[in-house]
Amino acid sequence: MRKLALLFIIFFSANLFGQSYHTINIDGTNDFNTLNERMLTTSATQSYAYVTFDAQNLYIGYSGWTPNGPLTDDNRLIHIYIDTDPKQVPTQGSGTTDGDGSNYRWDPVLPFSANYHYIFRTVDNNERRRTFNGTGWQDAVFETQNWKGNGFWELRLKLSDLGNPKQVNVVGYIEENWSESNAHISSGFPTGLFSNTTSQGSINFNNTFLNLYLVPEIYPNAAFHLANYQWQIQMKASVNSLVDTAYAGMAKNATDGWDAGVDLPKTPPPPSNYIQVFFPHESWLSALGPNYKRDLRALKSLDSTTSSWDFTINTDKTNSDVTISLNNFDFVPSNYNIKIKDLTADSTHNVRTLGNYVFNTGANGTTRLLRLIVGVTLASQNLQPSFTSYNFGTLKTDKDSTVNLTITNTGDSVLTISDINITNGFFSFTGDTAKTLATNETHVLSVKFAPRAAGVFNGNIAILSNDPDSPTFNIPLSGTGQVLVPVIISSTNSLNFGSVKLTKDSTLTFKVYNQGDTALVVSNITSGNNVFSVTSATSFVVNVNDSASVSVKFTPAAVTNYSADLTIVNNSPNSPNYVIPMLGNGVALIADLTLSSYSLAFGDVTVISDSSLSVYVRNTGETILSVANIVSDNVAFTVIGSTSFNVAVGDSAQTTIKFAPSAASSYNGIVRFISNDTDTAQLTVSGTGIYAELTKTVTSGWNLFSVPLVPQDNSASAVIGDDIASFFLYGYNASGYYNASTVNAGFGYWLGLETSANIDVSGSSSADTTVLALNSGWNILASPFYKNYLKSAVWFKRNSVTVTPAAAADSAWIQNVYYAYDKSTASYSSSDTLKTWNGYWFSALKDSVDILFIKNSAVIESEKSGLLFAAADINNWAVNIKAVQSNSIDEMLFFGASINATDGFDAKYDYAKPPVSPAPSAIQSYFERNDWNSLFTKYSTDIKAKFESPAQGKMWSFKYTSKTAGQVSLSWQNILTQIPEAIRNTYSFTLTGDAVPTPVNMLSATAIAFEAQANAVYSFFINANVTGVEDNLLGELTFRLDQNYPNPFNPSTVIKYSVAENGPASIKIFDVLGNEVATLVSGYHNAGVYTVNFDATGLTSGVYFYKLTAGKQSSTKKLMLTK
Repeated sequence: MRKLALLFIIFFSANLFGQSYHTINIDGTNDFNTLNERMLTTSATQSYAYVTFDAQNLYIGYSGWTPNGPLTDDNRLIHIYIDTDPKQVPTQGSGTTDGDGSNYRWDPVLPFSANYHYIFRTVDNNERRRTFNGTGWQDAVFETQNWKGNGFWELRLKLSDLGNPKQVNVVGYIEENWSESNAHISSGFPTGLFSNTTSQGSINFNNTFLNLYLVPEIYPNAAFHLANYQWQIQMKASVNSLVDTAYAGMAKNATDGWDAGVDLPKTPPPPSNYIQVFFPHESWLSALGPNYKRDLRALKSLDSTTSSWDFTINTDKTNSDVTISLNNFDFVPSNYNIKIKDLTADSTHNVRTLGNYVFNTGANGTTRLLRLIVGVTLASQNLQPSFTSYNFGTLKTDKDSTVNLTITNTGDSVLTISDINITNGFFSFTGDTAKTLATNETHVLSVKFAPRAAGVFNGNIAILSNDPDSPTFNIPLSGTGQVLVPVIISSTNSLNFGSVKLTKDSTLTFKVYNQGDTALVVSNITSGNNVFSVTSATSFVVNVNDSASVSVKFTPAAVTNYSADLTIVNNSPNSPNYVIPMLGNGVALIADLTLSSYSLAFGDVTVISDSSLSVYVRNTGETILSVANIVSDNVAFTVIGSTSFNVAVGDSAQTTIKFAPSAASSYNGIVRFISNDTDTAQLTVSGTGIYAELTKTVTSGWNLFSVPLVPQDNSASAVIGDDIASFFLYGYNASGYYNASTVNAGFGYWLGLETSANIDVSGSSSADTTVLALNSGWNILASPFYKNYLKSAVWFKRNSVTVTPAAAADSAWIQNVYYAYDKSTASYSSSDTLKTWNGYWFSALKDSVDILFIKNSAVIESEKSGLLFAAADINNWAVNIKAVQSNSIDEMLFFGASINATDGFDAKYDYAKPPVSPAPSAIQSYFERNDWNSLFTKYSTDIKAKFESPAQGKMWSFKYTSKTAGQVSLSWQNILTQIPEAIRNTYSFTLTGDAVPTPVNMLSATAIAFEAQANAVYSFFINANVTGVEDNLLGELTFRLDQNYPNPFNPSTVIKYSVAENGPASIKIFDVLGNEVATLVSGYHNAGVYTVNFDATGLTSGVYFYKLTAGKQSSTKKLMLTK
């Protein structure tokens, strides 16, 4: 094995000063100071250890060999143990002496109580960080940095991660980590920690370790640090920006004299601008003395004594405050006082309680002489009695009183009591008159006062002792003697007779006691008002500790409140006229309410019905009974009829209680009768709600259907399927129709039956307030209750705001129209009442809208028949167009104008058209508007802005479709009453369209008929023009193409045109490049006026051209699409 030529360095004891903090760069370069920071290990010169530190980090290194090769070769484990709270007894502390070796080949018993364990594995550079948690070792997180290579290894440990210790104990060693017999534990530091060995397992380390107080100007490898313990106090003196420090303390390895290399000399001061703090020691032998910056003494207990360090502060700063601050005294025992005595000013300053000490240098600068005092100063003996004066109070002349006087020595020296004496014969004591007391020991005297005469008496106890502050301690005594007297008290402080009727009386009895020490003589008892009278003896004698009874009667003469004093005349000197206040209330005769029965049992009542029972209210009192209210604590039980009435004496009145259960459940309640009877009569009521059984005959075909209760089983198979095997049930939601598997109260459904059937439902009533969430768009709703429900009684709620139907419509939440379905005509009609068993189409324009049905809700706004205006006037009018095909009717189509409307979409007036019914013969007429509202494209009404005169006319377009072919009738029978006369006199109304061969004057002709094809869609146009213009169009027809309206448009517009002769005609759309993009009409035309709708949904924004061609004539105009 190659031997390394290394210097043999042992622990230095020559000097400690000269090295401040040393920062090591962890980079593989050995920056450690071989003179001051290198130390021998248990492997002698074969391997060296290195230790140093700076303000933030602790640095540890190794160099050399283990017995089997370079220490950085594979399969070595480097162990470092650290104690961060060293104690004077090193095995004490918050850590453990048990090594963390159960997972390693050697398990040490440590020489100190360790808190941290660091392990480095050379084979893979793996680090393991461990901490002791109070019960065992566990993995920990603290910052490290290391470098390994070529027989050298170095480590940095961050002190803040170790709790910023001020003092640490450290040991380290290296394991050869293999099982063969040549594996060693070696390189232990400090040297002497153990003997290198190959015997694996438990190993006891010797009582040596490296102790470092982490302050600058020490050499870590000095012998002073071996198995040491110390505490230090940093003394910092500062004036202006100048600072100087010195250290005082005690250490296990120090002496009380000069310790070379430990007690450091102070450098001479500079010529000017300086401050110095130092310990002067003329007798010390250092050639660099006599002033020292460090003075460490031999470690000893200061629990009962003190140790002092004289120190001097020199500065050339004048008239300046010098601040002395003491720091880093963490390891000074907490019971030690730390004081600075200013020998110049002859004052003492407690640093622990008062902090920094400040003095002023004066006019010439100063040399200040001071003293640091550390430890506990024992107090002299101190006599402390349990009281310093005592008053026995007042005692009868045949009594006495005793109190214990405890004398305690609260000093640190022995207290010697030489004599105790007492003055005044009425005061005496028992107990030793001489006593020796150690610290905190006590002596008890029993002191007695026994007066045998009346008067005030004073005495004194004198205690003679060696207490230097109070050699004679005087304790004044006092007390009063009193002659024997009777003392009167009573069992009550007042007599309250309460309310007594005028014809009645009340008697109360109380006792008179004598608590004195001689007989009590009562000579008379008087009352201040004759309504209170004494019915027992008014003169008597009460012996000591005895009593006598006194009775007083109250007889009211009027309805009023009475008060008076009862006076007992007696021989008690303190209360010769003993007074007891008396109260009483005279009251009139009262009513008394009784019931013919105090419970009512209603039995079984269905949840959609009610039951009534009666009781009789009887007046068995003395005056008229006035019932003010009858209150039930359960809403299922209510009073029918009046809840307030009068009942004469001896008479009765009938009260009826109604039981109306809302659910299949048991009900109990209390009905209270509030009256002028002082007691409130209570009637117990009970009943049981049972499920209702309802039956509805539903005819074949399609029905808008609902159930008026909450089914016991709401599955469609239970509600409908148990009555008829084959049926179709559709609900409607935001996605459209869906197969409904359940039936719920408040919602409507399309129910399709091939044959009529009786449908029975068993269930309970809906909640008194039923809230349903509406889909934006169409909903099918129904009354959730077993009663017809007015639409004006409904409420709506959105975002926590609840409003009436009118307010909801004005806010564009809803359209306040309920569409009922008439199966006989396959048509819809507006309904003001939601009838039981029926469903109704209803539209919501916003999301998050709830509809509220309140069972007993009052009508909150007046009903309005029809869809729109009750009567036509110049500001508001609408015309109904009725479509009839075979037995199918659609009356839900209105055009008109309103002062509150616009030519666009108005949520309040332009009502959406409900979805076409599933009936095979269903028809539908509607206004088609794709640009009005994203929820709907078909509308029942198109109400435009009010006609303004003079102005251009207006145009409405609508469509018609049917599921079957057949003759269709479109009629407007009431147009003359539905359009105000002023409008009719100014405008003409002309109908054109696909099934209108020639324009129709709607004011003179009120119907048209045509043959419709199944599922075909027919378009119609109503033009309202100033009378002269339209008459000309109907009179002398010309070839003409009008400008489209509106223009610009999005996505649809209307084009009006006329042809003068019968024949083919077409209108085509072209883009700016001349490409044909659409053909609007093409075919044979009778001479007349026409309109056509152009829907440009599939086209992009821009300019387009439309061209009318009829025979040899043509005309082209421009239109603009804006999206």
